[in-house]
Amino acid sequence: MKRISNKLLIKSNSFVFLLSMLAFQLLFSSCTKKETADIAVATPLEFVSLSANKTIAENSEEITITATAKGDNLQYIWESPTATLLGKGSQIIFIGSTCCAKENDVKCTIKDSHNNTASKTILIVIKG
Repeated sequence: MKRISNKLLIKSNSFVFLLSMLAFQLLFSSCTKKETADIAVATPLEFVSLSANKTIAENSEEITITATAKGDNLQYIWESPTATLLGKGSQIIFIGSTCCAKENDVKCTIKDSHNNTASKTILIVIKG
């Protein structure tokens, strides 16, 4: 009887050990998370050009000025101390007047989502 119970005990211990190993394997293999990262590659800021449909105009004539750039989430900041600028974004309307200045600098500064900036200036002449 003692001999049979030892064999049963060994078989029982082996079964418990195998069952424990199986449970351990299932537990840790199912918890392994395969992570994939979406890596966004930043597009470097490049101010390609600043152009106007004309650079010499009559008094109060509307001129379209366009900034062309590459980059991430671009913002356009337009400035002119002597002219009226209408619109926003990469294209604006310039309205100059000879009462203020015959030569008008229009500056465009572009800022991307990484706080990089680049600027260009174009000269518009108003005949008068």
